[in-house]
Amino acid sequence: MSIVSQKRGGLALFGSPIHASSHRIRLVCQAKDLEIDYVEIDPDNIPSDLIEINPTGRLPTLIDRDLVLFDERVVSEYLDERFPHPALMPI
Repeated sequence: MSIVSQKRGGLALFGSPIHASSHRIRLVCQAKDLEIDYVEIDPDNIPSDLIEINPTGRLPTLIDRDLVLFDERVVSEYLDERFPHPALMPI
């Protein structure tokens, strides 16, 4: 079974420990007290099944059910809109 299909049940964040953007999204999740599966990915060896759903290969990549987001700003905004409390951005 692929790494991506295993994580399709809820929120899953694929990130790298060397990317500041991955840390920022993890901080957003922490501030909102979200239960999220974090999968550490080697940015030099991204799994092919992750490349299938995110052809850019950018990290972090957020999967929420069938939605795939991979731009850090879009992911932050999505999480703030989907989980509005506490709000991290002004309304």
